[in-house]
Amino acid sequence: MHSDPANTIQLHQLLAQMGKQGKVTDAKEILGSENCLAVITGQQPNLLLGPTLILHKIFTAVSLSRWLKNNGINAVPVFWNASEDHDQGEILRTHQLSFDGNLRKLRLSSQQEGAVEALPWTAELSGLINELPDFSRSLFEGGYGDRYGDHFNVALKRLFEKDELVILEPRNLPDSEKFWQQVDEKAAEIVAGFEADEQDILAQGKTLQAPRRTAIPLFALDGKTGVRIPLIYENSQWSRKGEGKYSKSLFDLLRRGERFSPGALLRPALAQFHLPIMVSVLGPAEYEYHFQNERLFETLGLHRPVLWPRLKGTFLPQEMRSEIENCGIQVEEFLKSPVDHFQEWKIKQPDLLKGLESEMMSLKKNMRDSMPHHQGAMAEFERKMHGAFFALERKVKLEAWQAQGLPVKQLGQIARFLTPRSLPQERTLGSLFMLRDKEHFLQIQAQFDDVFDSSHRLYS
Repeated sequence: MHSDPANTIQLHQLLAQMGKQGKVTDAKEILGSENCLAVITGQQPNLLLGPTLILHKIFTAVSLSRWLKNNGINAVPVFWNASEDHDQGEILRTHQLSFDGNLRKLRLSSQQEGAVEALPWTAELSGLINELPDFSRSLFEGGYGDRYGDHFNVALKRLFEKDELVILEPRNLPDSEKFWQQVDEKAAEIVAGFEADEQDILAQGKTLQAPRRTAIPLFALDGKTGVRIPLIYENSQWSRKGEGKYSKSLFDLLRRGERFSPGALLRPALAQFHLPIMVSVLGPAEYEYHFQNERLFETLGLHRPVLWPRLKGTFLPQEMRSEIENCGIQVEEFLKSPVDHFQEWKIKQPDLLKGLESEMMSLKKNMRDSMPHHQGAMAEFERKMHGAFFALERKVKLEAWQAQGLPVKQLGQIARFLTPRSLPQERTLGSLFMLRDKEHFLQIQAQFDDVFDSSHRLYS
């Protein structure tokens, strides 16, 4: 059993505080219950509910809500369907485990530029649904509407029908004008807060997980095309990227039929504006970039929720577990992600890293000295350098296994289950071919009941 003491203490303190107050914000309109708190998580809609980390996030939110209810707090699990996202390359693809034990890449084609919230339900999608096992297919059949996101929402709702999961899309939220008015009025203070938070993170030797491309990560969402247009804030004025026309007011830039779409750093504050969120369940990268907006909540007069890392797990078919063990490799060790890649390499591969690490540190220093105002570019460079290190680590692992005389054919198959960063396979494997029936789903969900156990789950 492993737990995060800081989060656990914070949650218990907040629980005691709520008990003394006796009443919290009325959220009946959205959450369906009075005097209720939200335990929120979210993801952009993904093809056929993959990857499995979506389920792991919801499992965590559901378990936290249940624990809070058992301790006298009316809590509801909420899934924020970030359908205004534009990363179609990630949203329209996934991996599924085929019946022969291999990974099958699935990718939808899209000719439409803009937010996923407007993507249609296509014949191509219907064809994929028809190939699924009976239980998985039943999650999508009879879905309402003609949008890609509608059927995604229906499938989640059916999976978690007993858990009273509330599913929200930004497009369906009540009027957010008051929130954006605050952003407009306090823009200079918001920018200063982002910069101060970023300096705190960089001073600790860490990388910015969500570098800002504009001073305030905010977009105008075109009403006809759904295209996101970055809004530039400079010298106390706003402009659209590429237009060069300035306006004193943010709202002067809105055309008929358009609305605002928040970037990653603004989205948590927008959610908190609409909901009384007690706990926010986050993936590893999300957890890190939430420290880039700490001052934002105070600036906007919002309560900052408890940040809770989602529970982790790896779906490993029994056939693949046998293949790995037949190669003489312990499954748990194979899936383990080192706490510090560089420290481990210094011990195990000193000659390999000696020059590379020195060169990377030198390049980082030169970039900091020559581009002090371009933190985004520097963070992007550092991410690419880390990616190169992780790719090299995977190569070293495979070569080491081959040197031990392990079968090349089996190792090749196993390598397909390795992510570029040698992290567990939550993102690579899809979620549907593993769901044989509702009973199987409930058996998996039961393994995520204990929210204070942060150890890695391994299930099949």
